[in-house]
Amino acid sequence: MSETRQQKILLIDDQPDVHLLVKGRLSDMGAEIVSAYSAQEGLRLVREQSFDLILLDYMLPDCDGLTVCRTLKKDPLSSRVPVIFLTVIADDQTKVAAFDAGAADYVTKPFAYPELRARVRSALRNQQLIAELDHRATTDILTGLANRALFLDRLEQAIQRARRVKGYHYAVLFIDFDRFKLINDSMGHPAGDELLVQIGQRLRATVRGIDSVCFMDASPVPARLAGDEFVLLLDGLCTVSDANLIAERLLVRLAEPFRVQGSDLFCTASIGVATSTQGADSALHVLRDADTAMYEAKLAGRSRAVTFDESMLLRAQHRLRLETDLRQALANNQLQVHYQPIVSLTDAGLHGFEALLRWTHPQHGSISPAEFIPIAEETGMIIPIGEWVLREACRQFVQWQRDFPLRCPVSVAVNLSRNQLMLPDLAERVQTIIRETNINPGALHLEVTESAVMKDIAFARNALAQLQKLGVTLCMDDFGTGYSSLSCLHEFPFKVLKIDRSFVANLTRGRDFCALVQTIVTLAGNLGMTVVAEGVETNDQVATLQAMDCQYGQGYLFGRPAAPADLAFTKNETPRPGLNNAA
Repeated sequence: MSETRQQKILLIDDQPDVHLLVKGRLSDMGAEIVSAYSAQEGLRLVREQSFDLILLDYMLPDCDGLTVCRTLKKDPLSSRVPVIFLTVIADDQTKVAAFDAGAADYVTKPFAYPELRARVRSALRNQQLIAELDHRATTDILTGLANRALFLDRLEQAIQRARRVKGYHYAVLFIDFDRFKLINDSMGHPAGDELLVQIGQRLRATVRGIDSVCFMDASPVPARLAGDEFVLLLDGLCTVSDANLIAERLLVRLAEPFRVQGSDLFCTASIGVATSTQGADSALHVLRDADTAMYEAKLAGRSRAVTFDESMLLRAQHRLRLETDLRQALANNQLQVHYQPIVSLTDAGLHGFEALLRWTHPQHGSISPAEFIPIAEETGMIIPIGEWVLREACRQFVQWQRDFPLRCPVSVAVNLSRNQLMLPDLAERVQTIIRETNINPGALHLEVTESAVMKDIAFARNALAQLQKLGVTLCMDDFGTGYSSLSCLHEFPFKVLKIDRSFVANLTRGRDFCALVQTIVTLAGNLGMTVVAEGVETNDQVATLQAMDCQYGQGYLFGRPAAPADLAFTKNETPRPGLNNAA
């Protein structure tokens, strides 16, 4: 943004001789002089282009200069551009009227050209000083890109031009980096700052290298809003479809490694696109739409570009309402813990339960965990909610042991989110709940997903080791959906391995899945780990798992998640027929 550019002067005068003389006498000043021969032509050019100075004839055939000046000063696109009146009228009253209309200066005809040059030079110099001050106030210090204030100002100007000029288009690209926080947290803020500087440089270089896209009289504006959020204003696009072309090109460039502190770092981006065709009425609304589209890109799998449509805004508003309601759900007793049985595939006996969070909304009824759990994780609400689930599951298990000493299962499993796993005092929190509820630590199974463990292996290994010292049983959940391999299982203190339901669902559909599950079961057995197959729904699946010596199963065949009062074992009911047949 700090690069110097050629200044532009607009000369509005109905006499061609004046244009020739002024351009000739000012040609060595380095400024581009654009001609307009009427008030209407001049106002049109101001709407379409940016100028640093306007030389305005006081008397024009289609409109007087005072009216033109007042119009320019009311328009946000030209209100800060200085106006110098050119006129043969030299009386004081006329001069006062010109200054009242907003003029910066006044030069009489016939010109004393040294005076005209001096006044023009002074106006341009003042305008450049103002521009430099504006630059300092509107530039991101770290990256040198435009900051939020300047970006919104330029975007507002683009919106105004698009309203007035047929065929004038703009687009905003909202860019968020998918792994920046992890890099910042693991390598420190200096490394994060270095990465942000390189991102800014790469954005600038990519924008400069766009030679296959046609722009009108405007140029792209890259900016940094905050943190790792960058935006790009594509102002004056000849066609809005070019915005997608540029977004795809940026994805390719930003996916290339960054060299930070001697290491290659990969930090892919998610991009939301909002264009002038959506008809937003303010810069903040355009930015909101682009941000909404960026969030959709993240939900769709990251490292991609998504263009905004109205349905996204409705989903975002629904999500915001859910987030607000979820913050009150725990205090208002809307959350419940349901329990799904885990049974022995050897004798059909009840082995344990997995505690699963449920939300009954007062207006919308049951809300799917797939909908509200991601919200809880992104907002940090999963920390207090997860702690409540853990305490409630432990309390309920101890109560079952008191009420049903002969029928109570041997364990209760509780999921730990990645957010919880990353807590430095997680072990102390778990130990506090164990003491409060008086649960036997060995009966408490803590489940961690494979993907959560693999996000930060060193930190996860340390956190799991601290939990192991408490005597709890550690389980790897959803095995097969993350990035780990069978060979690295021995690096973690897991005692239970839960095979993801996607593998179980395909057991009877091909030999490859059977061979893979058999390998998992065999290796887990060699490592002294117990295996639980998730998502068991048919007797054929049970028979196949039994043949593989898989010890335990969990799924709808054995029971759906249910409230404590609805569990069969509390009523001393016999197992379901499907379970007997399976065993």
